[in-house]
Amino acid sequence: IPPDTWEKFPQVWRGFVQQEIQIWSEFHDFWLKAAEDGVPVHIVRYEDLLQGTPTQEKTLKDLMKFVLSASDDDLRDSVVARHVARAIAKEEHPQVYVPRSGKAGSRQNHDKYDKELFAAMLAYAGDLLEKFGYKHHFAVEDNETSSVMPAWIHTHNDAVEKHAGVANGEFEERAVNMNVPAENGVKLLLRPKCAGRKARLTT
Repeated sequence: IPPDTWEKFPQVWRGFVQQEIQIWSEFHDFWLKAAEDGVPVHIVRYEDLLQGTPTQEKTLKDLMKFVLSASDDDLRDSVVARHVARAIAKEEHPQVYVPRSGKAGSRQNHDKYDKELFAAMLAYAGDLLEKFGYKHHFAVEDNETSSVMPAWIHTHNDAVEKHAGVANGEFEERAVNMNVPAENGVKLLLRPKCAGRKARLTT
């Protein structure tokens, strides 16, 4: 947010922040409750997808396993595995999307929040912020720039993978339900990356 805009409309900013923390909280509450009711919900935090983080490779692979209903064996040596390896490699890639300047742990707008705003956000969503590993960012004196993935997210996603039949089970049924052509959809992504290798998933 440009400094001159914030200075002109401080009350609009305060109202916006208070509205957004409510939206954020209600969104996450909805999906966590849906997961408790048996809906397969896979949790991904933006911070854990960033290049150079210890969790990046596992986060990407677990996400692909969930989306494609695939197992570790299905993913190994597949086209998807190659793309994951490229995503985590420290090299330049063609850029098709230019993100905004904000980044995980950034404090570039930290000065736009006063003690009252921090207190209001913590009062409304403190439990959720702590659950997802973000609470320390809402302290005025916070100097941390990173956020460690809470262990419960790993546990939850692993349980969803087993429970929802993700591991080696229902990918073909899901492909049919989503009208994914057999030769162009899930099976194409999970085919071995080396030509001539026998596909791990067969019809």
